[in-house]
Amino acid sequence: LDGTEVSVGVITYKGEVLALPVTEIIPEGEFFDYEAKYLGKSQEITPARISEEDTKVSIVYYLFAHILAEKLRHVTARSQLNNSARLNKEPIPLIGILDSDKQSRKKIKSTLEKIWINSRVIEIDSYHNFFEKPFENNFDFIITDPEMIIRGSSQKDEIRNMIEICSSHMAPMLVISQYCEKLKNRQFLSELGVTDFLTKPFSTFDLQHLLSKFRKDHYILQELKNVEIVADTDRLTGLANRRRMDEFLEAIFNLFPEEKQPFSLIIADVDQFKQYNDAHGHQLGDIILASVAAIIKKCIRRGDLAARFGGDEFVVILPNCDKENAVLIANKIRVDIAKDKFKYQQQQLGKQTCTFGVATFPEDADTTELLLKKADDSLYKGKSDGRNKVIAVKPL
Repeated sequence: LDGTEVSVGVITYKGEVLALPVTEIIPEGEFFDYEAKYLGKSQEITPARISEEDTKVSIVYYLFAHILAEKLRHVTARSQLNNSARLNKEPIPLIGILDSDKQSRKKIKSTLEKIWINSRVIEIDSYHNFFEKPFENNFDFIITDPEMIIRGSSQKDEIRNMIEICSSHMAPMLVISQYCEKLKNRQFLSELGVTDFLTKPFSTFDLQHLLSKFRKDHYILQELKNVEIVADTDRLTGLANRRRMDEFLEAIFNLFPEEKQPFSLIIADVDQFKQYNDAHGHQLGDIILASVAAIIKKCIRRGDLAARFGGDEFVVILPNCDKENAVLIANKIRVDIAKDKFKYQQQQLGKQTCTFGVATFPEDADTTELLLKKADDSLYKGKSDGRNKVIAVKPL
């Protein structure tokens, strides 16, 4: 409890009042240990007050009855187990502290280390350092003081730029600044997407309260993302499933309705897969599909989507990709699959090949349904031409 301000209320157990709040002054650097100080003593204790001149930290604590002390032992042990289990599976967030005040950064980081034990913190001490590489780090949470920007006629525009870049990280944002004193400034920041505010100088308790809330929200968000990932993922291959593919394709199609940015679609099919399944069994067939999926995922660009279309068919959606580059990517996948030595443990599974159909929007089709059909038609042309080929839709 060193350096911490705590506010509390009455504790009850099964309707019986067991403890009342009492204030005692604790010297900075000392730790309050209820068990060592009071366990086994009288149920009602009047604490001695230490001279306030010698102290910096006030702490509110309880006079626990013995029954509550016993309950606390069990609650604490259970809480430690729960916290340990939660920390083991809780993702490690990357937190950015953007503040030119060294003492402020130190206080924030120290509090983070207590509240968000498994977090990773990056400190940025100047506006210019932030703008040199604004997207170098993909932050999960940002704490900033806009007044790190030099005051002047353009300060508001610079604050807008800074907050908008922070917002592009799609991360909650806490502003800790004297700038937040005025209501109009808080309204301005809120319109830009700031999540919460704290005015300098700030108390450790207020910061702890906000960080605890953000940590809980972050944990819940990650759990929801995990559920979403499971709902959108094909269990066998780890690629996107058909539902996720349809959503992504529709989103890409509607992203630039006026500019009509080109994007390409590849359909891949494992050659003679039914015969392989019949000869070797579904278990080895599943291993082949998972291995092919891994090769596809390795060959595509960041931002592309690979999905299992169904059975032994796969789809790759390539945003901002013309036909020429889509054919290059499809050929890269084809070659890597053809030269791979498919194995399961010590067992050789045999060589495999795939055939690919490529179609590009808008030159080959003006709807997602037609684009899929054109790519599928090209795929089956490749099958009839001997397999292990990449066939693109030819321009009319």
